[in-house]
Amino acid sequence: MRTGVYRVEHADHALPLEVSLPAGETFPACEACDRTVSFAFLRELRRDEPTSWRLYKLPVLDISEDKGA
Repeated sequence: MRTGVYRVEHADHALPLEVSLPAGETFPACEACDRTVSFAFLRELRRDEPTSWRLYKLPVLDISEDKGA
């Protein structure tokens, strides 16, 4: 893996559409299941963008429309 922005694809849950990941780390799993999450490299990060972080699990997003109900 190389440092950059990746598109996230997962059929089972709503996950972030894109994530920034550093080189040398493993691709994160879905926090809700053990099914495959696919990643497609989109672009490298610029040198002035931060590169020291870790993402262990991808959070499932709440995309419900009835937030106030």
